[in-house]
Order: sequence, then C-alpha cells, then structure tokens
Amino acid sequence: MESRLLQNMQQTYQNVEYWISVGEKNDKHIKRIKWFAKKYKVKLYIMDNDFKSKADNLNYFLKHVKVKYDYLLISDSGVAVDKNFVSTSLKIFYYKKNN
Repeated sequence: MESRLLQNMQQTYQNVEYWISVGEKNDKHIKRIKWFAKKYKVKLYIMDNDFKSKADNLNYFLKHVKVKYDYLLISDSGVAVDKNFVSTSLKIFYYKKNN
C-alpha cells in the first residue's frame, strides 16, 4: 500500500490534498497508517465504525468530513495513476463546466 500511495502522490499538479480514510479497527494496521500519514503529511480520517465495504467507508467519509473542495478525486490504495492524473482530470472538469 505505501509504495502505491507514494507513487500516486507524485502528481505534476501541486495544489493537492491527500487523505487516507480508515474503516477498520486493527490496531497494528492503524498504527502503521498513522505513521505513514504523519511522515508524508497526509490527512487521516479514522472511522467511528468498523466498515467491511469500500462503499460504506467512502459514504461515511464524505458525510462526516467537514471540508469543502471544488473537486474530489477518489482512488483505491491499490490503483496506480499517472503522474498527470490530477492535471488531466481538472482539464476535463473545467472543459465540461464551461461548455
């Protein structure tokens, strides 16, 4: 997980905020995630509940995190994205918004 997240955090677009949302209660796993978030300045949200599905985790996160963004790109920790993923996505969003 760590190497994939670090790879995906190498975006050419610089105004990006990274979050990790954790929906489990495995203390060893949470300790490692907290270490990673602190080391790499990633925002961390630990759920109140022990979620079994990614959809439940995501829905809970979106409902309870009190932060507003113009755009939100969501990825799974195992997914590799190109270093231009954010900048390319924003171009598409801006184009669709203005047309």
